[in-house]
Amino acid sequence: MDFSVVRNALVPADDAARAKMAELAIGETVRVRVIQSAPAFRDYVHMIVARIGRARGMAMQNVGGWLAVATGHFDLAVLPRGTHPIPIPHSLAGMTAVEFEAFWEDARAVILDQVLPLLDPADADDVRALIEERRK
Repeated sequence: MDFSVVRNALVPADDAARAKMAELAIGETVRVRVIQSAPAFRDYVHMIVARIGRARGMAMQNVGGWLAVATGHFDLAVLPRGTHPIPIPHSLAGMTAVEFEAFWEDARAVILDQVLPLLDPADADDVRALIEERRK
């Protein structure tokens, strides 16, 4: 979600931000974590993950989460009253640059081999073009 800074206020700058703001009541106090723009490589990967999310009708965070699990970038944890471990995906935002690059190398292969065949052909072509553009 992106916001633009104006004098003493944040203004929604994308559809996700506008949707989140629509959920809030005027005058409601919210906690905000400010993160400056990510480096270009992270932006590139997030753009691809977001494009897959749009094609699948899923939130970008969920696509990133299942890619993290599919690529082995997760921990197993048992919930307090649980008996079986469940995968907890590593946060893409919390990865170091080296971890993020390793994730992307793994995720790229999963996307090309396993995700693209599940997408509508036009969506698959768009995602493939985004991936190949970076390699030029």
